[in-house]
Amino acid sequence: LAANKFRNYIKDYILVDQRLNDCKEQLQTKERELNEAKKEFAALNQILEQTHTALDFINDCMAYIYFSKSRLVLKESDKGYRLMSNGVDVKPGKVSVGERNIIGLCYYFANLFDHVKKEDWYKKEMLLIIDDPISSFDFDNKMGVLSFLRWQIDRVYNGNPKSKILIMSHDLMAIFDIQKMVSEITDKSMNNYIELVDKKASVRKSSFG
Repeated sequence: LAANKFRNYIKDYILVDQRLNDCKEQLQTKERELNEAKKEFAALNQILEQTHTALDFINDCMAYIYFSKSRLVLKESDKGYRLMSNGVDVKPGKVSVGERNIIGLCYYFANLFDHVKKEDWYKKEMLLIIDDPISSFDFDNKMGVLSFLRWQIDRVYNGNPKSKILIMSHDLMAIFDIQKMVSEITDKSMNNYIELVDKKASVRKSSFG
């Protein structure tokens, strides 16, 4: 009689022990899923933070070029981003070629810092290639873009002197302006430029300095 009684206790113990092991396995599975979810959440937050930082940078760049915080602004929306000009929504296709070029130039610099901490933006060695950044603008915007380029070239050069910047233009006066600007930033005389004529590159001497 006693043997049967303890046999039932042992069976109950085995069943409970098995259930406990099953619960432990389920708990471990849920903990792994929770850890994966936390990692994914952290990664999404990082992307969101970088997106906000990039958007702020682009708007800062456009404000720098236009000397105005409202002239052109990108805002977040449910469907992505919307463009505003002086506080009014405007379709990207309705802005001028010059305005689209300014947005593209600002986006280009923002894209350089993708997945890079803000404090390290200019520290890595970079090669920047900028095609005709100035010639399509009127005088005021040309001055704004030149001022913006000076700001960014100064940050790039002083962030890492090994970085290289190639700027191309068919506007000779723009090339002279950029040469003078770079000479002032680097404190080095840069009196030569490379001219492409009939598919041949020739070194030319500028008229200043």
